[in-house]
Amino acid sequence: MPFRTARSFPAKLAGTLLLSCVSAATPLIAQEPPATEQASVPPTEDASLTAEEALVLDGKAYAERFGVSLEEAMRRVTIMAGTSEQIEAIQQEFNQELSGAYFDNSNNFGLVLRLTGAEARQQRRLERRAIKRDARQERRDARRSERQAARAVDRQGRRITDAELAQAEQVIGSDVSTTVRFVPNARSTRRAALRAIERNGRQIKELLPASQSTGYDEKTGEIVVAVVGTENSVAEATRSQLATLLGVPTRVEYLAKPVGPTAARGGTALQNASGGARCTAGFIGYDSSNRPGIITAGHCEKLAPGTFTYVDTDGKRYNLITDTSSVVYDSKRDFLFLRFPTGLTGLPQFIGNKGESPRSLTGRRTLASTEAKITDGTPQGSWICFYGVTSSPTYGQGCGEVYWKYIDYTHPTASPGTGPSYYATIIGPTTGLRCGPGDSGGPVFAWQTAFGVVTACSENSYNAGKDSVLYYSSTDAAYAAGYRLAY
Repeated sequence: MPFRTARSFPAKLAGTLLLSCVSAATPLIAQEPPATEQASVPPTEDASLTAEEALVLDGKAYAERFGVSLEEAMRRVTIMAGTSEQIEAIQQEFNQELSGAYFDNSNNFGLVLRLTGAEARQQRRLERRAIKRDARQERRDARRSERQAARAVDRQGRRITDAELAQAEQVIGSDVSTTVRFVPNARSTRRAALRAIERNGRQIKELLPASQSTGYDEKTGEIVVAVVGTENSVAEATRSQLATLLGVPTRVEYLAKPVGPTAARGGTALQNASGGARCTAGFIGYDSSNRPGIITAGHCEKLAPGTFTYVDTDGKRYNLITDTSSVVYDSKRDFLFLRFPTGLTGLPQFIGNKGESPRSLTGRRTLASTEAKITDGTPQGSWICFYGVTSSPTYGQGCGEVYWKYIDYTHPTASPGTGPSYYATIIGPTTGLRCGPGDSGGPVFAWQTAFGVVTACSENSYNAGKDSVLYYSSTDAAYAAGYRLAY
């Protein structure tokens, strides 16, 4: 599968405009939609998946990937999705000597920090506190109880049982924690590596014209350049030049096919003037003036300019207003804000899988607190998923592990960017992580937490047909430009 941008958009989404994406158990930034906003179709409390249902579905995907029990999988998912502030704080504490931070998804699960200093540091604990239910939540759950088991179906077609829901409720309502381990004597800091990437983007492209992106491996402390080719197709002399240029340990990895934006493809809801669908909606959000709209991928408009039309569940059509200042597609970020016209608003919900009710969005995960990665066959990284209206209805929700972050996306259609990079990648089995034409702009999430929007996808040359790679643009890109998600 070529590494390609994906484009299309959900047509008739439950109740009103329901956009694909997830949110966190403990929101980083809790925001309420402006009081004046009303949904174009009155929302019902029972419209979205409960936190327990969403956790069971994501937990099953994680358990299958890593061979752990469902209870342990759900415990890990809540820790990774619900401890953002702690992770950011501990990284800031060791900022001067931080080389990398990642989740170890092996039997020795925990957060690992690599430091340049030689000092041996004592382990700490990363804790997610129990989430208590209020009376309103209990009443809502009571009304839903008769429908839950028959309603939610995961991507393998297995129903969620009452026992699994009870198990999820127990996990959410309990304190859970894991270790924070420190590994000393790293060769260089993460800050130095990211500066080297930012300073030398053009020189990297000149040295390796087939390069598709440049990122940083949190586990090994290496700068990683992805190029199109087969193993060792880059000469040793070129690799040596690259290492000298960057001044940081460096390696080259290979992609079977070039990264490339996909052509527009048929779908529903977000259409162009001719009626063809163009992209998957990512999130409901607001601009700096509190006006509601859609946050999706900027290349959807950059590569096919024109008016986007949303088709509501009742068949009404709404021409969305393109905020031209938000159309961004370059080597550092990919986002677009489409403002709602009068008469159209949205619920803070998203579609996470085919055949499921929408999920409620409760928060977002910053790129700094998103941990990476997989290397040498050992899984390391935050477990997250995506939904795309082209691929997901066929294959189901796609999931994998965060592989790199802060990468420069050097595809020819993306113009050179400046400042920090907001891109990251996910890697997973081809059978469990597929994307393609029509998926661009779709939500990247875990449980009920938003991570970003889909930009592109491909597969690794060294494991062609077995591992797929998905690039996404973090929600940080939209926030840095003054936009925010609706929770």
